[in-house]
Amino acid sequence: MSTKGLENIEKTKKYTNDQYRAWFRENGIPKSYNPVVHLSFNLGTLALLLGWHLSFVTEWNWKVFSVLAFTLVLGNLVVFLIHKYPLHKRMKIWSFPYDAHTVEHHRYFTHENPVYQSSFDFYAVFFPWFVVLGFALVAQPLFYFSTKFIIGNELAHVFAGSTAGYFLLYEFVHWCSHLPEDHFFLKVPWLKYMWEHHRVHHNPRLMNRYNFCIVYPLFDMLLGTHFKGEMPRSSDEDHYLDVRENLRQNPSGAPVESTLQ
Repeated sequence: MSTKGLENIEKTKKYTNDQYRAWFRENGIPKSYNPVVHLSFNLGTLALLLGWHLSFVTEWNWKVFSVLAFTLVLGNLVVFLIHKYPLHKRMKIWSFPYDAHTVEHHRYFTHENPVYQSSFDFYAVFFPWFVVLGFALVAQPLFYFSTKFIIGNELAHVFAGSTAGYFLLYEFVHWCSHLPEDHFFLKVPWLKYMWEHHRVHHNPRLMNRYNFCIVYPLFDMLLGTHFKGEMPRSSDEDHYLDVRENLRQNPSGAPVESTLQ
């Protein structure tokens, strides 16, 4: 993290959530940011990838559905691992995931105020456009060509396409997780459940230990990170303390686990 980034953490440590949001809108969101362009690029790119790959399917048989089901499980595991580690455990060699997610996203949205207020808040909700671009240009060819000679051309397209579909589903469910609680989308039991699941995750005392899944909590349940019980009381200062503790590196360069209880 840059010196300026550290200065910003210190500067905003006593801000309320509303004060931090006002500060971030002024200092963290680029003046050129356009939420319509952001969403159009992210969702449009992922939808086009999904549609293009699935256009190669000649028959919707059990093999196709097996690949789709496999990807739903694999995607849940991948999101769990990425969310639990690089997004919540700061890496010495590449701190951007942690800085963008834990430092900024979790300060912007808290368990007490998980709701976005305007479309400009989408900057802090959806993945940056360059992550989606990298997924399209690097990950997609890798997924396709690494499986083509194992499961065949058609099923390789199904696999690559379904990874784009899972990414698209992730963006949708994560957006739903920051909607107002009375939004009509949250009348769907699955979406309401994940809304509450994600709200718990935004508690500063729980964020780096529980509820890492976004679309459905499969691997949280399997790996013991599904939070049960009453949420502990917390404050904005708890987020600051957690971040400061992650910034302290042990001699091997590995992130230090939080001791917040």
